[in-house]
Amino acid sequence: MFESHMWTRGVEARKAEAYRIHVIERAFPVHVVGTMLAILASVVSKVRNPELMALFDTTLPWVDFRDVWAVVSYVLLVCTQHARATYVTHYEIACETFAWVGVMARCSISRYRPHLPWGMIRFVTVVASAMGLRYEIRTQWAVIVAKMATACLIDTRVKQKHGAPEHNGKPFLELLRVEFGTFVFLTVVTLVTQYALETVDKKKFETAWATRRGARYSRGNGAERRRARRGDVR
Repeated sequence: MFESHMWTRGVEARKAEAYRIHVIERAFPVHVVGTMLAILASVVSKVRNPELMALFDTTLPWVDFRDVWAVVSYVLLVCTQHARATYVTHYEIACETFAWVGVMARCSISRYRPHLPWGMIRFVTVVASAMGLRYEIRTQWAVIVAKMATACLIDTRVKQKHGAPEHNGKPFLELLRVEFGTFVFLTVVTLVTQYALETVDKKKFETAWATRRGARYSRGNGAERRRARRGDVR
C-alpha cells in the first residue's frame, strides 16, 4: 500500500510539472513578443523624452525605470533564446521581475506625461500582461492583486503631487477612492483573462495527458502479451 501511495504521488508530481510546462509553452510566444515590445517602448520613450524621469524623488532620485525596464527586458529576451532551460526553471521569477519593473516604468512616464490616454494604455498593457506574463493562476493571483494595489497607491500619489491640474492638491483619500475603481476593474480583467486562457489550457492538457497515458498503457500491455507468447510471464 505504501509503495502504491508513493507511486500515485510520483504520478501526480509528474502531471503537475507537465501541466506547468504546458502553460509556459502556451504563453511563451506572447511572452517573447512582450519583451521585444518593452525594449522598443523604452527606447522610443527615451528618444522622445531624454530627460530623467525619476519616480521617487527622495528614495531613488537617480533611477529612471524606463532604463531598468529596457535592460531587464533585453536580458530576459536573450535568456529566452540562449538559456531557455534555465529560463523555464525560473519562469515565474522572470515574469514577475518583468511585470513589476514594467509597472514602475509606466508610473514614471505617467508622472511626467499625465496627458497621455492612460485609461486605454493601461487596459491594453494589462490584457497583454495577462496573456504573456502568466503562469498558474492558483499561485499567481495573490501577486497580481498585490501588484495592482501597489500601482493604485503610486498612481494616486502621482496624481496628487504631479498629475493634471484638476488633481493637484486634492486629498489623498479622495483621489484613492477614484483610483480604487480602476484597481478593481483592471484586477478583474487580469484574473478573468488568465482564468479563461487557463481553462482552455487545462482542457488541452487533460486530453494530451490522457492520450499519453493511454499510449503508455497500450505499450505496456503489448509488452506483456509478447512476454506471454514467449512464456516469460511469471
